[in-house]
Amino acid sequence: MKEIRFMENTQFKREQGMKRFFSLMMIGFVCASAFAYGYIPFDGGKSTTKAGNAVPLSSTSYPFQSVDITAKDTNTGKIYVGSATVSSTSGIFLNAGDSISFWGNNGDYNGDLKNIYINSDVNGEGVTFTGMKPE
Repeated sequence: MKEIRFMENTQFKREQGMKRFFSLMMIGFVCASAFAYGYIPFDGGKSTTKAGNAVPLSSTSYPFQSVDITAKDTNTGKIYVGSATVSSTSGIFLNAGDSISFWGNNGDYNGDLKNIYINSDVNGEGVTFTGMKPE
């Protein structure tokens, strides 16, 4: 595999610019690598119906190689990500616009969207997600 080097560029000095630059670079790298190994992209979204009730990202089995979960920018409260028992006192919380990534090939939630749950502080808030799945 070819080594990838990033050169300093004053245009991306600001924190937000750097974050977006490296995110785009990694998305391009991951997508190019995944296509070569038999994976295709997917995306979707999920919202809670009632605050305090955990809901799975998928109601049926949906295996993945990687997935990025992002709290919707319009959320006013926190989103909690975890197992079926995720609540405001457990799991990982995301503020509006925050993201978390999972890789299915290392045992995280068995690499299946039905095993990743979200919960929220406010009714009807949710996440969007994008990732790579086996062909």
